[in-house]
Amino acid sequence: MKVNKLHQDFKEFYKGSDTKYSLFFEFEQSDEVQKIMRMFKKGYWSAMPFGFNRKDVVSIKLSPSYSIEDSPLVKFSNITKVCTTIAPNLKRLLPMCALDYIDDEEIFIELQDDINEILKQATSFQKHVNGEHELEFYKDYLLNKENLLFFKNTPKEREKFYIDFWNHYNKSPEQEKTVTLLKKLLEDQSYLPDYEEIDYGIWNTYIYNSLAGRANSKLRTETKDLWEYYWRGVQQPHGFDAMGMVVDGVKPSLNKSKSNISGLSSFNSSWEEEYDCFPKEVQEHPIFHATESIRIKGDAYIGEEHVLAAAILDEKYNDPIGAWNALVSAGYWAGLNESPAVEVIWETAIYLAEKHNWTEIHEVLVQQYEYYNFYKDKV
Repeated sequence: MKVNKLHQDFKEFYKGSDTKYSLFFEFEQSDEVQKIMRMFKKGYWSAMPFGFNRKDVVSIKLSPSYSIEDSPLVKFSNITKVCTTIAPNLKRLLPMCALDYIDDEEIFIELQDDINEILKQATSFQKHVNGEHELEFYKDYLLNKENLLFFKNTPKEREKFYIDFWNHYNKSPEQEKTVTLLKKLLEDQSYLPDYEEIDYGIWNTYIYNSLAGRANSKLRTETKDLWEYYWRGVQQPHGFDAMGMVVDGVKPSLNKSKSNISGLSSFNSSWEEEYDCFPKEVQEHPIFHATESIRIKGDAYIGEEHVLAAAILDEKYNDPIGAWNALVSAGYWAGLNESPAVEVIWETAIYLAEKHNWTEIHEVLVQQYEYYNFYKDKV
């Protein structure tokens, strides 16, 4: 049974081909059903799996804000059970997977030696996703022996290489704003900008989680005017691009799955009498109440208040995107406990997608739910 059409198309297109060392990911593995089902049972019904990078599941991150073709890609870690952004869209996945794979001088030299076979398979893939022109920068990078210096020198230079790749493959004002802010946060561990409503594009969750963590570190010395960081942070979809209390690198962390709510819920647990800093409209917001439930219930929380928040956001606030994000967060918390509530949340997302004519997302959610129900008692 196929999980979605994209995965099936890739499996058929590359049947019998070994893509592990040329594309840096595979479309078929002997335990793929177990890996995909593990991801779904962990509440990541909002991910559209189609390949495997080592032990991780590579997926498109479903969001009503983007078409599937333009949606960012994430990988689900079978170790940490969280998702992190790895590419801006499907056309740019291959060079970004290579970036993740090339982490020392020996691998870089290996790839240079195998450049012809790599480019042959890479061109085939890029044609399949209508992104053949995306290979030029990647090819020039591999063939440039001077780039070996990245692996001979400091980690800071390695990070520069990482950022340069992202800047090339995610050319946008949002990417520029993200990198500008990240550089300031990395250079000064006490830096916290004046709060502004800024769109960081596909990095919104990563940046606002990071800012909430940085604000939290200042909590005991500067309680004034920090609430906005917490509030924006906890409204992000939980379980994606989690960061800790400080920014500790240019990549989203894979190790801090519950840090999405480190802002407001941690704030509440330490300063329960200090709610006055939150405006009345925030305190009455359904996501505020849902976050309070996380603080009270801790790991026993299974997302029920976020499901209720989604209904209120959709019907009373006329905010279907906020409702979607609330359901994604609900799925994460239900999945953390591997609760059957994941199924109810998934069904609610299907209803929301149908109601708002998110046709692409609706089709994927329905097909993947059928896959889930077929295998849920088998693996």
